[in-house]
Amino acid sequence: MICRDMREGDLSALVPLWCECFDDDEATARDFYRCCGVHGVLAEEDEKIVSMINIVGCEMKLDGKIIPGGFVYAACTDAAMRGRGIFRMLNEYAEEYIKRNNMEFLMLIPAHDGLFPMYRSLGYVCEAYSAEYADTGYTADFDGDMDKLYSMYKKALPETAFIKSRGLFEYVLGAEESTPVYTGTSYNVRASDGYIFESAKIKSIGEKPKALYKWAHTGYEIKEKLTVDFFGEDRHK
Repeated sequence: MICRDMREGDLSALVPLWCECFDDDEATARDFYRCCGVHGVLAEEDEKIVSMINIVGCEMKLDGKIIPGGFVYAACTDAAMRGRGIFRMLNEYAEEYIKRNNMEFLMLIPAHDGLFPMYRSLGYVCEAYSAEYADTGYTADFDGDMDKLYSMYKKALPETAFIKSRGLFEYVLGAEESTPVYTGTSYNVRASDGYIFESAKIKSIGEKPKALYKWAHTGYEIKEKLTVDFFGEDRHK
């Protein structure tokens, strides 16, 4: 069993593993890699990929600074290979990966409450919470300018929050069938479980943890309650 970084040439093997683990069609998996690229780590045995952790670049707003990190998405192990400690071993390798790529943290959203203890056992100890945003009550058709929409999304987030990469932002909008809208002077994003606005007005922050993260290095102090916006359907098995 070896762990290594993903490569472009792995795509033909990553897509079937994705479809098997998450019951998706091939187009969904390929759309993710089209938007986000082939980045992350994998485990293979006898030259067969048996476990993967896709790691998409993201950022955190913290005390006026932008801190680079990695968002864990579509992490899984072949059903026939589970129970052997492969995923734990791969998570240890993922920590080396983010340090080599100058990332300061890994962040993930467990698919359900039952996975929180497992990820805490892997070193994910800090928590982030969902935020509910105020609705402006005005919508219009999106004009197709995804770059400008992404720029407005980043400005919309509060001072302490996670920020999706440009690729993940586009993928989530498509995967969730969310509706980008334009108000005439500013861009909004309307999705199934939240709103993001140019001038973010948070109505409330939830009390139940939604996301976990861990630092590559020590020294960061979280003074305010971290928030996490919608990331789409959570994929961890």
